[in-house]
Amino acid sequence: MIRILAADDSQRGRATLTEMLVAPDFVVVAIASDGREALQLALEHRPDLLVLDINMPHMSGLDVARAVRNSLPQARIILYSAHDPRVFGHRDVTGRHNVHGFLSKSASTQEVVAAIRAVHSGELAFPYPHEPTLEPPTETEMAVLRLLATRMTLEEIAAQLGSREMTIRLSLNEFYDKLGGETRHDLVERARQQGLLP
Repeated sequence: MIRILAADDSQRGRATLTEMLVAPDFVVVAIASDGREALQLALEHRPDLLVLDINMPHMSGLDVARAVRNSLPQARIILYSAHDPRVFGHRDVTGRHNVHGFLSKSASTQEVVAAIRAVHSGELAFPYPHEPTLEPPTETEMAVLRLLATRMTLEEIAAQLGSREMTIRLSLNEFYDKLGGETRHDLVERARQQGLLP
C-alpha cells in the first residue's frame, strides 16, 4: 500500500484530492489545510508520499518538502499547483527541494494515480522535457541571464525588467532546459562557456 498525505489550503482542493486518491493500493493517512499542519502530520504519520499544494499559508509546499527531507528522507514528494509546471522546473526542485514530481490541478484522476505510482516506484513525474535543447535563447531569456550574472535575485530582476517574478522564473527554467546545469551558478558558467555572456 502507498500511504499518502495530501495538503491543499482550499476546501474544494482538499475535496478534489480526496476524490482522486482512491485506488486499491492507496491509503490516505492525513489531509492538511496548510503547510505547517502538513509538516506536523507528516512527522506524525510518516507517509510514503506527500502531495503538496505549492502555495499554502504558513509554509509553502516547497518549504514542507525541504523540511521533510531531513526528517523523512525516504518520503517521495509531488507538488500540486495551478501554475505552469515549467515555472518549477525539475532542475530547480529535485535536488534543492526534494521534489520528485509535479501535478497540475487540471490533471485527470488517471494522471494523478499514474504519477503517484511512478514517483512511489522511484521515477520522476514531470510533464515536460528534461533534456537541454539547442534552441537559441530569446531576448527575454538573455535579459534575465545578464541580470542573473550580476547576482540579482529573481524579485530584483523582475523589478528591473518591469515584469512579474513568475514570468522571470519561467524564463529562467526555459534556460535550464536549453543549457542544462543544476544551479544558477552552473547556468551562468555554461552561458559563458558558450559565448552568451562575457
